[in-house]
Amino acid sequence: MRFPSDNLSINNILRLGLLSLTALLYCQVSAQEGSVWTCRDSNNNGLRWNDRRWVDAEFRNSNFVLTLNGLESSVAVNDQEIYLECRTSVVPEIVNCTDLLGTHLLFNSLKYVGTMSSILGGVTGPGDNAIREPVKVRVFQCMRVQMLGDTDRPIPGN
Repeated sequence: MRFPSDNLSINNILRLGLLSLTALLYCQVSAQEGSVWTCRDSNNNGLRWNDRRWVDAEFRNSNFVLTLNGLESSVAVNDQEIYLECRTSVVPEIVNCTDLLGTHLLFNSLKYVGTMSSILGGVTGPGDNAIREPVKVRVFQCMRVQMLGDTDRPIPGN
């Protein structure tokens, strides 16, 4: 018994695999493109550097704007914008976003809830007397406020 794949060369198999991977990545990025959400923390805890050691800390809850637009996504918190690269995960409704400085955001686009962690402070600053940024984990809820068209861009704000 012969299978259709018996006639495929290694190069053709690699091309098909690459094409499939490219299509999958395109679908992952485009599946969650073009939406703007206004969000509010429901909990915001972590660690703060105090007297040369980490101590438990609770941070003030805030409102922020989450823009999901594939590799050009962002979070705007208190006039500070964090640029993110977002993709859907293995579970299609879960959007997974990261930046280059330790921010990691997960968002459930069906239930409108998410988590965001900021961990850069855990590795910054030399020695015991260093000033370190807080290490935070936020739990938040959102409401969709805009769908982005080809030329629309949201105005960042609180």
